[in-house]
Amino acid sequence: MPTNHTYKIRDLSCQEKTQLKQEISSIDDKFWIKHFKIPHRLLSLRDGETIHINWPADNIFQQMPERPELVPEILDLINNIIPPNQLGRAYIHRLKPGDCIEKHSDQIHVKNLNIQDRYHIYFDIPESSVLYVDDSVIENKKQFENSIVNFALSRMHYYKNYSDQNWYFLVFDKINQ
Repeated sequence: MPTNHTYKIRDLSCQEKTQLKQEISSIDDKFWIKHFKIPHRLLSLRDGETIHINWPADNIFQQMPERPELVPEILDLINNIIPPNQLGRAYIHRLKPGDCIEKHSDQIHVKNLNIQDRYHIYFDIPESSVLYVDDSVIENKKQFENSIVNFALSRMHYYKNYSDQNWYFLVFDKINQ
């Protein structure tokens, strides 16, 4: 059962942080796509772009193109946290300046996608951004920056990039066997 509160598992090592950020920055713009093929007014993830690493088909969302070959270091990190046979969705999301992810919870995914845990890594959180998790604004955003975070799916969350730089984060799910 997914956690009811978001908490940091551990910080990335300096080497991990450097490798992962270099890998993300080396991805050609042509590979970044909208998170979902069909925009829907009820979907909170309308802004930003995504590299889908793993995207199992389900009864809610359509299959998306997977590009794990673009991010071997990230995939290695994920596979050191989650056994490959328990990896559900995994993607890198990019919020450009002015982009936001509307306030929502992912409670529906717990049952439909059989999620045991969801993890986030927020890379270099811009100072002039909003990080809203567990139903509240996180004032000390640095506590979650460049860290592996066990994320509370059932709680409301929201992100807004007010900065002049892109903001990247990695999301990956551990599914029940």
